Amino acid sequence: MFTVKLSKASVICAAVLLLGLFVLYQSSGISSSNDLSAEYHTIMSKAVDASRRNKVSGLAEKCQRLPKALIIGFNKCGSSTLQTFLTIHPDVVGPFYEVRFFNDHYSKGLEWYRRQMPRSTSRQLTIEKTPGYIKSLEILKRIYKFDPNIKLIAIIRNPVTRLLSEHAHALARNRTHAKTFEEWMCQGESFEKKVIKNSDYLSKIQLVYSLFPEDQLIIVSEEDLEADPASLIRQVHSFLGLRPAISDDVFVFNETKGFYCVNTTHPFFSSLEQFLNEDGCMSERKGREHAEIGQDTLLKIVETSRPYVEQLFQTISMKFKWNFY
Repeated sequence: MFTVKLSKASVICAAVLLLGLFVLYQSSGISSSNDLSAEYHTIMSKAVDASRRNKVSGLAEKCQRLPKALIIGFNKCGSSTLQTFLTIHPDVVGPFYEVRFFNDHYSKGLEWYRRQMPRSTSRQLTIEKTPGYIKSLEILKRIYKFDPNIKLIAIIRNPVTRLLSEHAHALARNRTHAKTFEEWMCQGESFEKKVIKNSDYLSKIQLVYSLFPEDQLIIVSEEDLEADPASLIRQVHSFLGLRPAISDDVFVFNETKGFYCVNTTHPFFSSLEQFLNEDGCMSERKGREHAEIGQDTLLKIVETSRPYVEQLFQTISMKFKWNFY
């Protein structure tokens, strides 16, 4: 015979979890437009009630909470680095992998989704990253049904660099036997289709605008993240309504790698140590060396992508500092 003593905070978090499971048990599924919303509000309202009780009792409770912000795009544009750097803020947490709930695991329900999140306090904001979310209107509708007020983040990149990054990724994963970048550009999809797919950001962004107010989506550039990560991260933190916390000395330029990494001597480094290399940089999968590109191929890519880039800049009333555009 033995007894187990639980803190009030643990009991409250367990209660929130059991309540979520009860909601799932009572529900007949999530096909109805009201089911997901009801499940969400039930789980969140109980979490808020628990948080209020803990504030009164002085407890610093930690529970797994549904995200209040999503990085929804784009692939090969630095979304992993962006999320990692955002979580340097003490008030931001998030899973360090793509959960893919709204596209691949939607049928598992919100309770499953919540269980993929790290534990957090009521003061902290949970952010999740799956770049594929921006690809279809159906997925975005699911996100809107989940939370019409959620903050959305999209990171984009110079189409030329994005194509080079995609090629490097294909080589690293042994997905191509092409000896050169030019050969790879002619494999599978046509040259033109590959260029358009990697430069037509606007059609996907307009899907977001068809559901959400424009001020709920922030669009940032991977090139700005590389050039001045502290400024860009502060910009996104401000968009998320967070207090200022990131100073310039959080990042240092790594001469060997050729880009900024987290300063290993900064107190914030300890919170990310398990996700970064010893030098404070992202894993070797990030920042891969890009192939050489011939002048004719470069000009063809730029000319094909230029109309898409110009229309993007005009629509979002911003022009990023991208070479060739």
